[in-house]
Amino acid sequence: MESLRVAFVGAGAPANSVHYPSLDELPDVEIVGIAELHEDRMSSTAETDGIDTTFPDTRELLES
Repeated sequence: MESLRVAFVGAGAPANSVHYPSLDELPDVEIVGIAELHEDRMSSTAETDGIDTTFPDTRELLES
């Protein structure tokens, strides 16, 4: 079965404490991108969750 590839907008407390950890537990879900205005939050979340593709603007994520 193919993985479900998802991208998220936001890397705040709810995303980091609930959303990302929950999806990391699902074997058929791959988090492939994140958009976040705050560079430090974006970098930290991307590093913690192994997300290679980051965007400083939601529009860039949606256009990719």
